[in-house]
Amino acid sequence: MDRARVGEILSDLTALETEAISTLEPDAQAIGAAAHQVGLSWSGSALGHHAEMYFDHFQRPSRECRFNAEWGTQMGWPRGWFTPTVEEIEAEISRISGVDLAVWKQRYEAMMSKLRELPDSLLVEIPSKVANPDPRFVRIVSDIETARFDDSQAKEYLREQLNAHRPSVSRDLRAISAGGVTLPAHLCYEAQVEGFKHAQKSFAALIKNMRLLARYIEVQGEPNATGSSSEAQAMLETLTNDSLTLRKTDGAILKFRGRITSGNLTTFESTLPCAEGDTIERELPNGQMEKFEILELGFHQGLPPYIGPHYQMKIRKITDRIPHTTQPSSVTNIYNVHGPNARFNSQSVDQSHNVVGVDEGELFQKLKEAIQTASANSPQREQLLLAVDEMSAHAGRSSFGDKFQSFMALASNCMTVVTPFLPALANLTASVHH
Repeated sequence: MDRARVGEILSDLTALETEAISTLEPDAQAIGAAAHQVGLSWSGSALGHHAEMYFDHFQRPSRECRFNAEWGTQMGWPRGWFTPTVEEIEAEISRISGVDLAVWKQRYEAMMSKLRELPDSLLVEIPSKVANPDPRFVRIVSDIETARFDDSQAKEYLREQLNAHRPSVSRDLRAISAGGVTLPAHLCYEAQVEGFKHAQKSFAALIKNMRLLARYIEVQGEPNATGSSSEAQAMLETLTNDSLTLRKTDGAILKFRGRITSGNLTTFESTLPCAEGDTIERELPNGQMEKFEILELGFHQGLPPYIGPHYQMKIRKITDRIPHTTQPSSVTNIYNVHGPNARFNSQSVDQSHNVVGVDEGELFQKLKEAIQTASANSPQREQLLLAVDEMSAHAGRSSFGDKFQSFMALASNCMTVVTPFLPALANLTASVHH
């Protein structure tokens, strides 16, 4: 079963549920209340002809006029009691409820006829549990299989009511010889309304399970999460692939790969034996050597499987050790979004603070502003801005990962601008797959 077919079925089910609620539910409530009111005038005994006896004009009998099931009609016909026809009882229920019972019963049976065929017709289209043993799929299909739309609930209600109104003792031999219990007409309508209520609950559960099935198929149809995350990780490692040298304070020298941007060094070589105070060297294309001192390691466990363990070190050029008294130290902002309360954590070498309450929308706005400022004359500027808009439009959806990867492919030439935003964007990628 494909996603489109599930969507069609859900649309049909929702339309049928809307029809049931709008055309049947209000009338069912009115019929149930009216049948209960008529039942207040009933004898209360389901034994033989007792079940057919109602008080005068369907009024509730006073205490002294209540029906005595023990004696019944053995001592003569009790004053004020009569045996209306089924048609008279239906007319009274219709009068009180304001509902045409014949029309309602016709609509009810038509809906139940459609519902009875639903589970079997759905299971014909859904792959079998044997073909797909995934526990989640098996549970959803099993719940769909258990959906039943029949008159079992109405019958159970009648059984309970008749047992509750079966007199334990009666001297009315005529009622006893009549053949046991008899169904009073008003209870039949109460039972039908109870059956409708049960069908509504079963229908709601079926729609819920079909939505779960649709979501399951959607997830299975998405690119493999592990493969997608591996591609994202590989892309990030490709963008942090500059050749660098670590010089330890004890004289040890190690080569590694990373990327230096505005006082930060990012490397996915998480086992690198670096320490604060060590020196990082980078050879420039003109042959000159840049030297940096590690001020803060900034190790991160990452967001497995989307971003692996890595360092985001704070570094400073050796030639920049002399403090500046007239200009403040440069600040590099690393943006991170965490949890349901999205926020930025803005950190710098000589001062740090958290700003709470900034949502994803502002994250994308900040990213666009950074691109506009740094790439004013870049031919890729408009493509980058469009890619940011695409990410913003798909934030929180399963398609966000694809938009993030498309953006990263375009941003390879401006990583200095983009790098501070990568943890936040990767975090959003991770959140839609959990």
